[in-house]
Amino acid sequence: MDELIAQYTGADEDSRLTRQNITKIEFDTTMVTIHPGAIDSKFM
Repeated sequence: MDELIAQYTGADEDSRLTRQNITKIEFDTTMVTIHPGAIDSKFM
């Protein structure tokens, strides 16, 4: 899967990981905004 993503995005591993981390942070922030405590109760 990673090879396919790299092939179509032209991104190297570091760029992909950076985008992945940013996406996760955005998701976590959204969950906290929608339902405070969601991260603690559901994801940890």
